[in-house]
Amino acid sequence: MKLARREKYFVSAAALFIAIYFLFQFFIFPFFETRRRVERGVSAKEDNLKEIARLSSEYHRYRRSS
Repeated sequence: MKLARREKYFVSAAALFIAIYFLFQFFIFPFFETRRRVERGVSAKEDNLKEIARLSSEYHRYRRSS
């Protein structure tokens, strides 16, 4: 089956669109989702560490006053 030049362009454009869709769907979006999840995890760990440091200083202050 021989395609006309215009049909070849249409098929090429459709294939390019599908390739770009799969690239975003399976590589780009998961990468950014993982990155965002890791950043949220790091932020939560930083908050926990600040709380631990605050409690530690409070504990040492109580210990010195006893």
